[in-house]
Amino acid sequence: MKLSVMYELFTPQPMDRDAEYRIIQQTLDQIELADKLGFRAAWAVEHHFLEEYAHSSAPEVLLAAASQRTTRIRLGHGIVNTVPAINHPFRVAERISTLDHVSKGRVEFGSGEGASAVEMGGFGVDPDEKNAMWAEGLDFILKAMTERPFAGYSGQFVSAPVRNVVPKPYQQPHPPLWMATSRREKIVAAARKGMGALGFYFVDPQIAVEWVHHYYEVFEREAVAVGLAANPSIALNIGMHAAPTRKQAVEQYQAAFDLFGSQTVHYYRDGEHVPGVTSPTEIFEAQKAANGAPVQVEWNEKEPAGIGTVDNIMALCEIYEDASLDELLIMPQMASNISHEDAMASLELIGTQVIPELHGRHEATEPARQKWKAELAEKAVARRTEAPRKADPDYRVNPIATGISETIADLAAGRERRVRDIVESADR
Repeated sequence: MKLSVMYELFTPQPMDRDAEYRIIQQTLDQIELADKLGFRAAWAVEHHFLEEYAHSSAPEVLLAAASQRTTRIRLGHGIVNTVPAINHPFRVAERISTLDHVSKGRVEFGSGEGASAVEMGGFGVDPDEKNAMWAEGLDFILKAMTERPFAGYSGQFVSAPVRNVVPKPYQQPHPPLWMATSRREKIVAAARKGMGALGFYFVDPQIAVEWVHHYYEVFEREAVAVGLAANPSIALNIGMHAAPTRKQAVEQYQAAFDLFGSQTVHYYRDGEHVPGVTSPTEIFEAQKAANGAPVQVEWNEKEPAGIGTVDNIMALCEIYEDASLDELLIMPQMASNISHEDAMASLELIGTQVIPELHGRHEATEPARQKWKAELAEKAVARRTEAPRKADPDYRVNPIATGISETIADLAAGRERRVRDIVESADR
């Protein structure tokens, strides 16, 4: 099992001019450290208009910057919203492919449809149609990435003529595909499409065991690859933070966990939001003041826990790993009330004491597991029935009259005049 880091760019009010600059630079510092420590991937979300909660509205820019400060770590879009009204499929294909070249083949391509009214309403997306929009957008993107030329598209939500999208991805036929999942039925849907499942919902180990087993059962039996390659993998989100004692870890991280959770509830369930006015952080602080101080508990330094000592964390990781989970996603700086310094110290502890232990636990059996997963992927691709598409051989694109074409004509006319002047001058 691998560990990866994930970022939302949580930035609360009140903000000074440098607030977003600071969180971006801190995130890049953390990704650089994670690369050195052996974390598998760094994932960046895509959200829009979710003030304070997630300022990661252009993850391709963040990941491109991270690519220049790292050498090994995978760079994950977790996720790109492939609803065409939010991101045109041509642009997604171009951005993913360009990032794949900038990073020399380190991109992981997660996709999803979004869930908040703030985001969907901002782009005029009908919530009842967003899943169909996501599927159509993804289908378009994969064809644009892999067809030379792209044979055109006529869908319910997006249409486009024949074009050749450049560049094509560095990884062939395309980067590994993942699907955003938050419920069991979504994990099953990812398996059926031959995609990795990115689980963004915090689940306890017992539920995770069920989800992982169900995912691989469905993948083995039913997967039909939506792309030209399949990705049998499942990753789940977990709160994880390490410190020398469990009491320290909880004191450093629990408040961030609570603040982040309150904003999730605000945007996805209970909140009435006035753009540019409502501060979910202020709402949380007011509720906390009204409810009084949290109850103090005794901490067991050995029991499995994501927030604690390396012993706590290792014990929990062993449970997830024994369930055959492929990857745990952790958020080093989940919210603003965990400091950059504490986040870096936690990464250092996990990277030097937990990751090496995880790598060593199943070193002997890992080749067989990877072989089994490769066979699953091959079967999922073999089940595809869609025939390769061909572009209309008679299709042509002709120039249209624009300012550029007029400028070219003016330049050509100017050259002709200069040539005539030179000839006439020579004759004289």
